[in-house]
Amino acid sequence: MNDKLDHEQQAARHAKGDTEQSNKGYSKGFKWLHWLMAILVILMFMATFGFAQANTDDARIEMLTGHSSMGSLIFLLFVIRFSKRFIFKSPRPNHNLDTMTAMAAKVGHLSLYLLLFYVPVTGYLSARAHELPVYWFGQLNIAQLSGYNQGNFDMLRNLHELGVQTLMIFVVVHIAAAIFHGVAKKDGVFSSMWPGRKSKV
Repeated sequence: MNDKLDHEQQAARHAKGDTEQSNKGYSKGFKWLHWLMAILVILMFMATFGFAQANTDDARIEMLTGHSSMGSLIFLLFVIRFSKRFIFKSPRPNHNLDTMTAMAAKVGHLSLYLLLFYVPVTGYLSARAHELPVYWFGQLNIAQLSGYNQGNFDMLRNLHELGVQTLMIFVVVHIAAAIFHGVAKKDGVFSSMWPGRKSKV
Protein backbone atom coordinates (compact mmCIF):
# COMPACT_ATOMS: atom_id res chain seq x y z
CA MET A 1 0.00 0.00 0.00
CA ASN A 2 2.84 2.38 0.94
CA ASP A 3 4.69 1.46 -2.27
CA LYS A 4 1.58 2.31 -4.32
CA LEU A 5 1.19 5.64 -2.50
CA ASP A 6 4.85 6.50 -3.06
CA HIS A 7 4.50 5.65 -6.73
CA GLU A 8 1.44 7.89 -7.07
CA GLN A 9 3.23 10.75 -5.31
CA GLN A 10 6.24 10.40 -7.62
CA ALA A 11 3.95 10.37 -10.66
CA ALA A 12 2.20 13.50 -9.39
CA ARG A 13 5.55 15.25 -8.88
CA HIS A 14 6.67 14.31 -12.39
CA ALA A 15 3.39 15.55 -13.84
CA LYS A 16 3.74 18.81 -11.93
CA GLY A 17 7.31 19.15 -13.14
CA ASP A 18 6.25 18.59 -16.75
CA THR A 19 3.51 21.20 -16.35
CA GLU A 20 5.92 23.73 -14.86
CA GLN A 21 8.38 23.05 -17.66
CA SER A 22 5.69 23.55 -20.30
CA ASN A 23 4.65 26.81 -18.64
CA LYS A 24 8.11 28.34 -19.04
CA GLY A 25 7.61 29.12 -22.72
CA TYR A 26 5.15 29.05 -25.55
CA SER A 27 5.09 26.09 -27.91
CA LYS A 28 6.80 26.26 -31.29
CA GLY A 29 3.39 26.52 -32.93
CA PHE A 30 2.48 29.64 -30.95
CA LYS A 31 5.88 31.17 -31.65
CA TRP A 32 5.73 30.56 -35.39
CA LEU A 33 2.23 32.04 -35.56
CA HIS A 34 3.19 35.04 -33.42
CA TRP A 35 6.32 36.06 -35.30
CA LEU A 36 4.99 35.32 -38.78
CA MET A 37 1.91 37.42 -38.07
CA ALA A 38 4.07 40.16 -36.59
CA ILE A 39 6.22 40.34 -39.74
CA LEU A 40 3.19 40.38 -42.04
CA VAL A 41 1.37 43.04 -39.99
CA ILE A 42 4.43 45.31 -40.01
CA LEU A 43 4.79 44.83 -43.78
CA MET A 44 1.13 45.79 -44.15
CA PHE A 45 1.74 48.95 -42.14
CA MET A 46 4.66 49.82 -44.43
CA ALA A 47 2.40 49.29 -47.46
CA THR A 48 0.46 52.42 -46.51
CA PHE A 49 3.39 54.44 -47.87
CA GLY A 50 3.12 52.51 -51.14
CA PHE A 51 -0.55 53.44 -51.47
CA ALA A 52 0.33 57.08 -50.94
CA GLN A 53 2.84 56.95 -53.81
CA ALA A 54 0.62 55.00 -56.24
CA ASN A 55 -0.58 57.67 -58.68
CA THR A 56 -1.88 55.53 -61.57
CA ASP A 57 -4.64 52.94 -61.79
CA ASP A 58 -2.13 50.21 -62.69
CA ALA A 59 -0.02 51.05 -59.63
CA ARG A 60 -3.09 51.10 -57.40
CA ILE A 61 -4.28 47.74 -58.74
CA GLU A 62 -0.85 46.26 -58.06
CA MET A 63 -0.88 47.61 -54.51
CA LEU A 64 -4.44 46.36 -53.96
CA THR A 65 -3.46 42.89 -55.16
CA GLY A 66 -0.54 42.64 -52.75
CA HIS A 67 -2.48 44.25 -49.91
CA SER A 68 -5.52 41.97 -50.22
CA SER A 69 -3.39 38.84 -50.62
CA MET A 70 -1.25 39.59 -47.58
CA GLY A 71 -4.33 40.56 -45.58
CA SER A 72 -5.86 37.19 -46.41
CA LEU A 73 -2.75 35.40 -45.15
CA ILE A 74 -2.90 37.37 -41.90
CA PHE A 75 -6.56 36.47 -41.47
CA LEU A 76 -5.83 32.77 -42.10
CA LEU A 77 -3.06 32.81 -39.49
CA PHE A 78 -5.39 34.64 -37.12
CA VAL A 79 -8.04 31.93 -37.48
CA ILE A 80 -5.42 29.26 -36.73
CA ARG A 81 -4.12 31.16 -33.72
CA PHE A 82 -7.61 31.94 -32.43
CA SER A 83 -8.55 28.26 -32.70
CA LYS A 84 -5.35 27.20 -30.98
CA ARG A 85 -5.93 29.66 -28.13
CA PHE A 86 -9.67 29.63 -27.51
CA ILE A 87 -11.05 26.44 -29.08
CA PHE A 88 -8.33 23.82 -28.59
CA LYS A 89 -6.97 25.71 -25.54
CA SER A 90 -3.33 24.83 -26.18
CA PRO A 91 -1.08 25.15 -23.10
CA ARG A 92 0.37 28.59 -22.44
CA PRO A 93 2.89 29.75 -19.84
CA ASN A 94 1.67 31.07 -16.51
CA HIS A 95 3.47 34.28 -15.56
CA ASN A 96 3.50 35.61 -12.01
CA LEU A 97 2.14 39.08 -12.73
CA ASP A 98 0.47 41.48 -10.34
CA THR A 99 -3.27 41.98 -10.74
CA MET A 100 -3.11 45.28 -12.64
CA THR A 101 -0.42 44.06 -15.05
CA ALA A 102 -2.28 40.81 -15.67
CA MET A 103 -5.51 42.70 -16.35
CA ALA A 104 -3.77 45.14 -18.72
CA ALA A 105 -2.15 42.23 -20.57
CA LYS A 106 -5.49 40.46 -20.93
CA VAL A 107 -7.23 43.58 -22.23
CA GLY A 108 -4.37 44.27 -24.62
CA HIS A 109 -4.29 40.74 -26.03
CA LEU A 110 -8.06 40.53 -26.45
CA SER A 111 -8.04 43.92 -28.18
CA LEU A 112 -5.36 42.69 -30.59
CA TYR A 113 -7.42 39.57 -31.35
CA LEU A 114 -10.49 41.73 -32.00
CA LEU A 115 -8.58 44.11 -34.28
CA LEU A 116 -6.91 41.25 -36.16
CA PHE A 117 -10.41 40.08 -36.99
CA TYR A 118 -11.93 43.51 -37.64
CA VAL A 119 -9.22 44.88 -39.95
CA PRO A 120 -9.17 42.01 -42.51
CA VAL A 121 -12.99 41.83 -42.57
CA THR A 122 -13.41 45.56 -43.22
CA GLY A 123 -10.55 45.32 -45.71
CA TYR A 124 -12.37 42.57 -47.59
CA LEU A 125 -15.62 44.56 -47.60
CA SER A 126 -13.73 47.62 -48.85
CA ALA A 127 -12.20 45.53 -51.65
CA ARG A 128 -15.63 44.24 -52.61
CA ALA A 129 -16.89 47.82 -52.88
CA HIS A 130 -13.83 49.17 -54.75
CA GLU A 131 -14.10 50.86 -58.15
CA LEU A 132 -10.89 49.14 -59.31
CA PRO A 133 -10.40 45.38 -59.72
CA VAL A 134 -8.85 43.73 -56.66
CA TYR A 135 -7.14 40.49 -57.66
CA TRP A 136 -6.81 38.03 -54.77
CA PHE A 137 -3.32 36.49 -55.17
CA GLY A 138 -3.31 37.90 -58.69
CA GLN A 139 -6.10 35.58 -59.85
CA LEU A 140 -9.61 36.13 -58.49
CA ASN A 141 -11.18 39.57 -58.75
CA ILE A 142 -13.15 40.11 -55.53
CA ALA A 143 -14.43 43.60 -56.38
CA GLN A 144 -18.05 44.03 -57.49
CA LEU A 145 -17.35 46.59 -60.19
CA SER A 146 -20.91 46.70 -61.52
CA GLY A 147 -22.36 47.80 -58.19
CA TYR A 148 -19.84 50.51 -57.32
CA ASN A 149 -21.17 53.14 -54.93
CA GLN A 150 -18.85 55.94 -53.85
CA GLY A 151 -20.66 56.54 -50.55
CA ASN A 152 -20.57 52.88 -49.49
CA PHE A 153 -16.91 52.56 -50.48
CA ASP A 154 -15.88 55.69 -48.56
CA MET A 155 -17.70 54.46 -45.45
CA LEU A 156 -16.07 51.01 -45.56
CA ARG A 157 -12.65 52.44 -46.34
CA ASN A 158 -12.90 54.86 -43.39
CA LEU A 159 -13.88 52.00 -41.08
CA HIS A 160 -10.95 49.95 -42.37
CA GLU A 161 -8.47 52.80 -41.98
CA LEU A 162 -9.71 53.49 -38.45
CA GLY A 163 -9.11 49.84 -37.60
CA VAL A 164 -5.62 49.94 -39.11
CA GLN A 165 -4.71 53.07 -37.14
CA THR A 166 -6.05 51.57 -33.91
CA LEU A 167 -4.15 48.35 -34.58
CA MET A 168 -0.96 50.37 -35.09
CA ILE A 169 -1.40 51.94 -31.66
CA PHE A 170 -1.97 48.59 -29.95
CA VAL A 171 1.01 47.03 -31.75
CA VAL A 172 3.29 49.85 -30.60
CA VAL A 173 2.01 49.47 -27.02
CA HIS A 174 2.47 45.70 -27.26
CA ILE A 175 6.08 46.09 -28.44
CA ALA A 176 6.81 48.63 -25.69
CA ALA A 177 5.35 46.29 -23.06
CA ALA A 178 7.38 43.36 -24.40
CA ILE A 179 10.59 45.41 -24.23
CA PHE A 180 9.70 46.56 -20.70
CA HIS A 181 9.24 42.96 -19.55
CA GLY A 182 12.38 41.79 -21.33
CA VAL A 183 14.77 44.61 -20.38
CA ALA A 184 13.42 46.18 -17.18
CA LYS A 185 11.52 43.45 -15.33
CA LYS A 186 13.23 40.37 -16.80
CA ASP A 187 10.31 38.27 -15.59
CA GLY A 188 10.29 35.73 -18.41
CA VAL A 189 7.33 37.21 -20.29
CA PHE A 190 9.42 38.32 -23.27
CA SER A 191 11.67 35.26 -23.33
CA SER A 192 8.68 32.91 -23.25
CA MET A 193 7.81 34.01 -26.82
CA TRP A 194 11.35 34.56 -28.07
CA PRO A 195 12.24 32.08 -30.88
CA GLY A 196 15.65 31.24 -29.45
CA ARG A 197 14.25 29.72 -26.29
CA LYS A 198 13.65 25.97 -26.18
CA SER A 199 9.99 25.02 -26.15
CA LYS A 200 7.66 22.15 -26.69
CA VAL A 201 6.46 21.30 -30.18
